[in-house]
Amino acid sequence: MKTIRHYGLMLLHQPLLIFLCLSLPLLALFATTFGHNQDTHIQVGFLLDSTSDSSSDSDGHALMNRFRENLFMYPGDITFHEYTDPTLLLQDCASEKLECAYIIPINLPDALDQGHISNQIDLYTNRTTSTEQVVNQALYSCFFREYALRLLEHYLDQYSPDTLSGYSSEQLAKLFHTHASSGETFSFDYHNRTRNTVIHSESLVKHAMTGILPLLALLASLCTYFYYDRLNRAGAFSKMHARNRFPYFAGYSAVSGLPVLLTLSVSFCILQGVHGILLFKCLLLYCILFLFQLFCYGIRATKKGLLSVTPLYLLSCMIFSPMIFDLRTNPLIRMVSHLVLSNLFY
Repeated sequence: MKTIRHYGLMLLHQPLLIFLCLSLPLLALFATTFGHNQDTHIQVGFLLDSTSDSSSDSDGHALMNRFRENLFMYPGDITFHEYTDPTLLLQDCASEKLECAYIIPINLPDALDQGHISNQIDLYTNRTTSTEQVVNQALYSCFFREYALRLLEHYLDQYSPDTLSGYSSEQLAKLFHTHASSGETFSFDYHNRTRNTVIHSESLVKHAMTGILPLLALLASLCTYFYYDRLNRAGAFSKMHARNRFPYFAGYSAVSGLPVLLTLSVSFCILQGVHGILLFKCLLLYCILFLFQLFCYGIRATKKGLLSVTPLYLLSCMIFSPMIFDLRTNPLIRMVSHLVLSNLFY
């Protein structure tokens, strides 16, 4: 009991260790809160301009209504918002609430039919816009999904009127959409040789924090070893028998790792929820760090030597784990990734 109390007093004399233990759940809470409030979708505004529309083409207006619905139901990471006030649209774009903004004439199908294919859509960007080319392709695909049927009707009417006369407009539209969505026109099969692809919906901050927390636990483990090494070099254990020093250090290392284990478990429960596999991984990390400290004690590792290799190991943890980008599809990198702590919780 006296020895455990002595271990506890040693822990209280390590402010950096206490700071790291307290920072783990705070960082996890921050990542969770920030992740919930963060919308990773690209926000885009558009306005269908009818000020210059003098036509009475009901088919063209119906096509633009279907185009509007396609934008609203776009399945990718782009969210389209319709505006009715051009001033408000441009203000939101300038204030960076929107990635970019489009003003689209309502008579766009008529203009394209007449061969006016340039400068029909006005695109507005701001100083932070970086994905306008991607958004352009998304918007064009939503439009030409409907306009392609109109092109087909014009083509058949001009070059094969007998074929067109055999179908009503509804039948032709049904055949066209069936053929366009069947995969016979454009399709590809993706085969992942190593494992099934998993798409994570968590925020980038939470994803990165999953790899950062084990590294902070490693730094806390180094702090406890450095503190013991400093006391040992100062002669604090000179009166202790040599054969008792290793058991004493092992007990100190085990006790000093308990606050790290507790705060790390709480942190990952905040990030990923409570489940048995997660707690087992935290316990496994505790055992790995305990053995790491015993190894450092066994080889009489110095603070200078450990500090010289720690940055290299932390850098390797960032490279060989999916903390920033995932390179584990390469067999060699996947094999090396098993040696980095940050890969344990992915």
